[in-house]
Amino acid sequence: MVSTIVEPSFVFGLKGDVSDNICYLDEQNVIYPAGSSVVVYNIQQKTQRFIHGTEGSAGFTALAVSPNRRYVAIAEKAERASVTIYDLHSLKKRKFLSDATSDCEEFVCMTFSPDSKYLVTLGGAPEWFMHYWAWEKSQGPMAVTKCSLDPSIPVYRVTFNPQDNTHLCVTGSNTLKMYRYTEGNFKQLAFQKIEGQDYLSQCWLAEDAVVCGTASGKILLFVGGELKAEMNVSERVTYVAALNNGFACGTASGNVIVYEATEDEELYKQAQEVPLPADIANTTQSVHCIAVSPSEDALVCTTKEGQIYTLNLAATESDILRPVGLRLLSDLFHHRAITGLDVAVRKPLIATTSLDCSIRVWNYHTHALELVKYFSEEAHSIAIHPSGLFVLVGFGDKLRLMSLLMDDMHTIKEFSIRECKECRFSNGGHLFAAAQGNVIQIYSTWTFKPVGSLKGHSGRIRSITWSPDDTRIVSTGADGAVYEWSTLERRRINECVQKTCSYTGATLDPETGAIYAVGSDKMLKRIHNSDMELEVPVSARATSDLVLTQVIVSSSGKMLLAATAQGSVRSYKVPLELKAEWTSTCTHFGGVTRLRISPDDQTLFSVGEDGCLFLHKLTDKDGRAGKRRALSDWADEILITKSDLEEKNTLMSELKRRVEELQMASEYQLRLKDMNYNEKIKEITDKFTQEKEDLKRQLQSVKAEKEKEENRHNEEIASLNDRQLQEIQELEHQHNQKLMTEYEKYQMLQKKSQEMQSDYEEQLERMASSKEQALKDLAEYWESKLREKTAMLEAANEAARDQQREHEEIVRQIELDADKEILAMRLNYEKALKEEKEHGLEVKGENGILLKKFKALQREIEEEQHKRADMQAEQKKLHAHIKALEREIVSGKKEIDERDETIQDKERRIYDLKKKNQELEKFKFVLDYKIKELKKQIEPKDQDIRAMKQQISEMDVELERYHKTKDALQLQVEETNTKLKASDTQLRKHLSRVKFLENVISRFKSELQGAVGFIQEPKKLADTVRDMHRRHCVDSDDKGTPIEEDIQSEHNRQRDFLERNIAALQKKLKKAEEAHTSEVGRIMQENVGLIKEINDLRKELKMARSDAKQLQGTLKTTRTLAQMRGQPLPSKDETKKLAGVTTATLRESYETEQTDRIITMQKQEIRRLRETIKEMEKISQSRPPSTGRLPPMTTA
Repeated sequence: MVSTIVEPSFVFGLKGDVSDNICYLDEQNVIYPAGSSVVVYNIQQKTQRFIHGTEGSAGFTALAVSPNRRYVAIAEKAERASVTIYDLHSLKKRKFLSDATSDCEEFVCMTFSPDSKYLVTLGGAPEWFMHYWAWEKSQGPMAVTKCSLDPSIPVYRVTFNPQDNTHLCVTGSNTLKMYRYTEGNFKQLAFQKIEGQDYLSQCWLAEDAVVCGTASGKILLFVGGELKAEMNVSERVTYVAALNNGFACGTASGNVIVYEATEDEELYKQAQEVPLPADIANTTQSVHCIAVSPSEDALVCTTKEGQIYTLNLAATESDILRPVGLRLLSDLFHHRAITGLDVAVRKPLIATTSLDCSIRVWNYHTHALELVKYFSEEAHSIAIHPSGLFVLVGFGDKLRLMSLLMDDMHTIKEFSIRECKECRFSNGGHLFAAAQGNVIQIYSTWTFKPVGSLKGHSGRIRSITWSPDDTRIVSTGADGAVYEWSTLERRRINECVQKTCSYTGATLDPETGAIYAVGSDKMLKRIHNSDMELEVPVSARATSDLVLTQVIVSSSGKMLLAATAQGSVRSYKVPLELKAEWTSTCTHFGGVTRLRISPDDQTLFSVGEDGCLFLHKLTDKDGRAGKRRALSDWADEILITKSDLEEKNTLMSELKRRVEELQMASEYQLRLKDMNYNEKIKEITDKFTQEKEDLKRQLQSVKAEKEKEENRHNEEIASLNDRQLQEIQELEHQHNQKLMTEYEKYQMLQKKSQEMQSDYEEQLERMASSKEQALKDLAEYWESKLREKTAMLEAANEAARDQQREHEEIVRQIELDADKEILAMRLNYEKALKEEKEHGLEVKGENGILLKKFKALQREIEEEQHKRADMQAEQKKLHAHIKALEREIVSGKKEIDERDETIQDKERRIYDLKKKNQELEKFKFVLDYKIKELKKQIEPKDQDIRAMKQQISEMDVELERYHKTKDALQLQVEETNTKLKASDTQLRKHLSRVKFLENVISRFKSELQGAVGFIQEPKKLADTVRDMHRRHCVDSDDKGTPIEEDIQSEHNRQRDFLERNIAALQKKLKKAEEAHTSEVGRIMQENVGLIKEINDLRKELKMARSDAKQLQGTLKTTRTLAQMRGQPLPSKDETKKLAGVTTATLRESYETEQTDRIITMQKQEIRRLRETIKEMEKISQSRPPSTGRLPPMTTA
């Protein structure tokens, strides 16, 4: 038979101290650490996949997901810190990074570059090294730098510029630095520093913008290295995450604040602030990390208390009914070590207890939290009944049996068993066993009566296990004993004792009856019939510190499972041999405190000191699992108290009644709206018909005016035509005269131009001959000059060649000498450099040895100083304690004497106060009168409230009327806009007509200009003029131009009239809107004032009623006391007389009540002092007399 394969299938928990401990992979998947694994959680399907940590590491310290969502980097703490990079699709390891030259034990933060090719890690104290890795190519870092020179000044975060792989930002305590990676080195850039700030978090918003959150509650925005904005939050800003249009930040008091970008001077403004919901224990949680989804529709945040919340940033219609704000992503986890675990049989339930003072019930089939309840003290152990309806919980003071209700836990019975660390129900559920120190108490589940007790252990009992038939119990204890008890005979039947081992767990094999036990001796033991059959070492190495903490056997006896103090779960091969074979799965961070198996042997449950609950799937080597239990086999009944059921029924009936009332109210409102709408429609139709008739009348008047304007327009056109003909004739005559004078001038100018042309030709001939002679003279002169310069140039070239030859020879000699000198100097320098390198290596080695020695000595010095300081502090405490005891003895004696005197004074004072008390009782009857007055004051206030409600309803009616007026004005504006559009259409037609006439005039001008050319030919001129007259004058008469011009003028007049009407209507509408707005504002202000006044009146009414109830109770108590003492009650006349007391008398009654209270307190103090005196007298009688003072303590 082979060992069982244990695979984690689900986990409830979160490791809250990991940097950036949650990230989005896509819209449906998030990744976070839990225990010693990293979980990929699907939000919709509620499934999980696991990446297991490295065995032997000290846990995770940081997490980072690449921007392309393909890789995840996990930093682990060890003797040398390391980073493992996994592929998120296959969950396989891609790269392992570790710096062999660094002594860094952990990385506190890391981040991928924007292209996902580089990784930057930030080491922890004391060096605070920053490493730059090209993780896909090389093993070692490309560059290393120290971010903090002082080990006591921490550095928290490092981030990449989203646009630059070489630009980084580092923040910490009083640290804000920018670095640039160039050629294997980090170069620090200039940046504005603000001293005294503890930068807890930071992120990039743009290529040159960084936002930082500080411990003093400030958010600082730096752009281009300068501080641009500062926002105050008034609490520690623990995390900042970037958004496309702003950023989100988390605070130490549990608030998530979202800021959006603006165009104002502030740059960013607060858009929303959402507090974390308080858990059932009402504890304040601190935001640890925030991650934003790729589409920015949602964000998730984690808290330092190990919880995960989500916030919807883009609400849709389907999200309207969901609760607004942050809500749990999955369930409410434990955030401290889990101390108890048990599994039910008839229901898929698990019960756990934790040091966070809570009890939780989980459903391992649906992976959900069914029930949680917090208590004022820690629960040490828990057992769940096989039916799943009851739990047995061990507290510090008592053992409680509680029923699991639908939404609560109800205590049924309390048993006087203190500090119960282990309790178990029998398999049948009719009995339960509880450990009370070194004794096992057995009780009946149904009668709550003790059945028996099992005594024999000399140390605290660590584990209790029932046999399948409930006839035997196996117990182990810290005394090294393993006992097997008979529950029927209440006696021990088998035992195995090893004083050198302190057992932590044991289990019973149902098949063979053998006992498997684990303890502090690093052995897995098999015991049968009081004999130690087998001892299997936990590890093959004798020096290993590995210890098994829990062991369990399946109900079939085919699976043997154990847990270690390092958080791993082992599956041993059955049957167990000396050289045992096992497979190990690392799940928890820290020791495993409890192990349980489901009744169908399908699932293993483990809890640990990390506060995580792991569900493991159990299969064989081929991946086959046993037969899973059907859903119909699970019990579905629940418990509910009668009072809760009646309350729920009452609530249901009340809700039904409210639904009916709301239906009636909504129907009534609908009828009112229909009536209002019908009235509005009727008003609008009446108004429309009236306006239509008005427009018809206006149209008739406009037509009459149009006819008048047309007649006037025709007359004006006829007169214009006559004037135009006269002007044309005059212009023709003037033009002919001008043409004659211009022609004569032209003849004279032509003659002058011919004479000037002949003169210019003669001058040109003379200038050409003189030019040729001058050119010949210049050519001869320059040729002679050229010959002289050529001879001089040849001589200069010859001299230059000689100088060049001499220069080359000199250069050659100099180069030979320089080469010889360079060779000699090179040899000398190489020799010196080699010697310096050798010396440097020797110095480095010596320096490294001295540094190690210095660090070792420094550690030893610090340890010795700590030890010395601790011893001195302890010595001071002891001296102070002795002196304090001596002072207490002296003061105790003095106090006894003083209190004797005080008691006598108090007794006299009590006698006097009793007399006063009898007198003051008479004034209590005045309270009836005061109650009546208060009732009279309440009635007018109720009337005022009703009047104010009536006033509010009248204001609502008035507001509705203003809304109607506004709607009517809007209709008028729409009609006016329609008219304006029609006027615009007519205007465009008129403009097109004007353009046509302008074209006709331009053609006429061009034709007239052509006719002027025939001014010397009268016949052609007359023909041209006739053609022009035929084309323009006759055609224009046929087309009816005068009529169209009359229409145009009429159109212009109507347009002016409509524009004036529109302007007037717009002014009226604006005034009406302003008046409406001011009236609505006034009404709203009055409503607000009335509501405030109503609230104040309600508060006063509530206070008056409470005072009245208090006074009635006091009066009733007074009458009862009077009857008990046999004193006669006052009559009505006496009550009326007493009702006339003044305010001073009431003040005296109040002082009397205070005096009574002081008297009672003093009586209690006297009783306590008397009891103290009696106890001290007893102690003094039993103590021998003192013979002298103790000698003083001396230190060695």
